[in-house]
Amino acid sequence: MRNAVVIKSSKAGMTVILDPELPFGELLDAIGKKFSESARFWGSVQMTLTLEGRDLTAAQEFAIVDTITKNSQIEVLCLLSCIVLCNLTFCTVLESITEWCSCIPVT
Repeated sequence: MRNAVVIKSSKAGMTVILDPELPFGELLDAIGKKFSESARFWGSVQMTLTLEGRDLTAAQEFAIVDTITKNSQIEVLCLLSCIVLCNLTFCTVLESITEWCSCIPVT
């Protein structure tokens, strides 16, 4: 059986990968169970959250954040989109390349 919810920690905070086919009510139940079971692991923290795996409405995103906070001691500071993260990663790589290139003497 495939996991309905997968939690990954990252530099940007936490990424939660959601089953794209599970009915939303069942998905909320699975999220609540997953965060309740892992509450001791995460402890009392403030994190950013990225949701992946399915398209969500703003109301669904709010319901997911609410479910996470009710079943753990995690305070979600903000919800990041994958587009923002990909853009930040690209900008960071571009800045690194620019810095590296500026160190090479031009002859």
